[in-house]
Amino acid sequence: MAGDIAILVGAYLIGSFPSNYLTAKLFKGVDLLRTGSGNVGGMNTIRNVGALPGLVGGAMDILKAVLATWLGLAYGSAPWVASAAAVLVVVGHNWMVWLRFRGGKGLGASVGALAMLAPWSLPWMLGLIVVATLILRDTMMGVAVACAFLPAILWPVKGGPMWALVGALLALAVLGKLAEDIKAYLGGRRRFV
Repeated sequence: MAGDIAILVGAYLIGSFPSNYLTAKLFKGVDLLRTGSGNVGGMNTIRNVGALPGLVGGAMDILKAVLATWLGLAYGSAPWVASAAAVLVVVGHNWMVWLRFRGGKGLGASVGALAMLAPWSLPWMLGLIVVATLILRDTMMGVAVACAFLPAILWPVKGGPMWALVGALLALAVLGKLAEDIKAYLGGRRRFV
């Protein structure tokens, strides 16, 4: 049990590693908290610092989620530990303890977590993002729609209500950070396509 708790705390702390914040500082001396949207994620880095720092930071976001979820899979005492680690790494990414609980929106971290738990879900998610983006003409709304379907994607193929819960918790973590984007879209203030 103590090992499982250490894995879960570690997952949150790994998620809290501010990949894009550090790449923006190292590449261009930019403080992402005071730049663009103030979001500490890959898209704000790409838009306001550059493609290379954004791609490096985004890759690090995916890899930190892969690491945290792998720790749960390899060392957890039960399957739920890996699922909880996947959720906590995304929560850590979205609300980073090191940056006074500011962070990214969780898309890259979710990709890394899902790559470890349910890799077959990624093409479904990407397909939903593309279709919803084309219909709604807004990338963040495309992500929001895909996240809303995550419990329905995980339940039938992975098997059982626990996977729907994991999908719902991951979706809530991402949708919680997309709330301003959703509000802006619904209010007619469009975001980037």
